[in-house]
Amino acid sequence: SYYFLEEKVEGDWVEVEKLELEYDVGWTDEAWIILMDDTVEWEVDWEWLYGELPIGRYRMGKEIIDFRKTGDYDTRIYYVIFEVEG
Repeated sequence: SYYFLEEKVEGDWVEVEKLELEYDVGWTDEAWIILMDDTVEWEVDWEWLYGELPIGRYRMGKEIIDFRKTGDYDTRIYYVIFEVEG
């Protein structure tokens, strides 16, 4: 499921460089139902795409569609911020 990583560098969020892969990345499109005021946990292994992250402050972005009915939806990117410590 598509996501992206950014690192905080001198006050700005900068996209983390992806590893050079032999093949293009193909993403899946899951539909998760997230109830109002609820949470969902999603486990991610980013090492295959980004490698081992060095010490730093990061955020992971994921696009979420708030679907109400056909033609009535909003799309936003939500972030989780985390730190890699030594």
